[in-house]
Amino acid sequence: MASSNPKRYVDLVRKYGWEIMPRLSALGIQNLAEAQFLFVDSGATEALDADDTVHGYSFLTPLATIDYAIGLCSASEQSVILVAPGHAESKAASGTLNTCDVAGVKILGLGEGTLRPTITLSHTGAVAFAVSVANVVISNIKIVVSVNAVVKVISVAGADCRLLDIEVADDAVTTEAAIGILTTAAADNLRIERYKHNGFLAGDTCTEAISLIGVDRCEIIDSWFRGKFSTAAIQMVTTA
Repeated sequence: MASSNPKRYVDLVRKYGWEIMPRLSALGIQNLAEAQFLFVDSGATEALDADDTVHGYSFLTPLATIDYAIGLCSASEQSVILVAPGHAESKAASGTLNTCDVAGVKILGLGEGTLRPTITLSHTGAVAFAVSVANVVISNIKIVVSVNAVVKVISVAGADCRLLDIEVADDAVTTEAAIGILTTAAADNLRIERYKHNGFLAGDTCTEAISLIGVDRCEIIDSWFRGKFSTAAIQMVTTA
């Protein structure tokens, strides 16, 4: 359900003045004036998943999880979820941690290197992000695989989506994801940029870093792959 008290782009300008605009532009954000902004930081003292007039409106009182923030967004509004440096989430059971089912949402991780937001998968059926709608952007998130034979890390079933500066990393020699990014035929015009698949060479579980099933016009740009891929680093698969 969309937020009952959305914080808009124009609200940030009113609160912080016009100096906020170049700061947001530096993050590569292009938005409509009515786009909603939400702040997520699991490490903040006041972090709480609540649809009230307080939480999610700044990094002083942020939301605790990305998935809750997605649920507060409205479709095709170009809502922006800013994820704080050091933010951490994990999935230790089968299922999806973050269900990206609101069209046009941008999830932007802040921080560099070890300060990037990190998601840890410790179940073979765990999925970090499942994208089912169009125009979703996920940027600057590190996903750590801490159990062997994770079926897929990210799934994409929506058109015109972008995965930017995503890293999928094995936690140890004996832990691997079978597939890093898996699509359906609905993921046309997918853009994957500066993707890093950082796997160990001794494992034997990984099949592909990226598996494109029936996708048209996919771009994979400036990406880096390390691992023992039994099929291919990038596999292009046609549907029946």
